[in-house]
Amino acid sequence: MAESASFPVEETPSHIIPIKIGDPLKSSQISNVLIEQFGHYLQSINYPTVARGQEKLRLAPTPFHTFEMMNALVTDLKKVWEMVDLSTNVPLSPNACMFCNSESCWHQDTSPDLECGIPNCPRLEISLAA
Repeated sequence: MAESASFPVEETPSHIIPIKIGDPLKSSQISNVLIEQFGHYLQSINYPTVARGQEKLRLAPTPFHTFEMMNALVTDLKKVWEMVDLSTNVPLSPNACMFCNSESCWHQDTSPDLECGIPNCPRLEISLAA
């Protein structure tokens, strides 16, 4: 259901559905707004639980969630997604930058030019720390 709504859902063998955000502030903001304004609990997963740039929401559906509840969640998540101005065009590749969709940010040691041009790109910070 979340995939058909164009959310960047990661593949998983589990019933837990990871929705990739890639920004710790927006991940927390979406989680907070969903619980405070709409009553939906999606846990924000940020560093150090996941690598920087891999932040996500964790959706854990149960057999007690009805189709009506799931439809309401998708509708409300779309509203909050737009409210925080987040694109659904999020790269699921672990080597792609969340901000510019470029894999070259990851390889700054071989390419000194910052192709994406975005300050504090998490991929750049990770590669410089390595």
